[in-house]
Amino acid sequence: MPPGIFPWNRDSAAAAVDVLGGWLRGCYEGWVWWLGEHGNRSHGVYRAGNIWGCVGAWYSGDWLDGSPAARHTGEGYIHLAQYWEQLQPWLQPGFAPK
Repeated sequence: MPPGIFPWNRDSAAAAVDVLGGWLRGCYEGWVWWLGEHGNRSHGVYRAGNIWGCVGAWYSGDWLDGSPAARHTGEGYIHLAQYWEQLQPWLQPGFAPK
């Protein structure tokens, strides 16, 4: 049996980003059918085209679970990711260490 992606996902940023990209693409396209059976249904059910829901599911494994105030849930991770996306600290001078 092949060993899977580990340890490359730990040791290689390129491998880790490739796996993330594959997950987001599959989720966004609606191919992760089992997400329809998970998560907080009061926030909606899994459907193709919800990139932020896919970001949260990458973190927690469930669809729109938890609340934005709870950091260790999919919703909390979405909230944090949207915060950093809006702030964009990577565009500020001196962000990258020298």
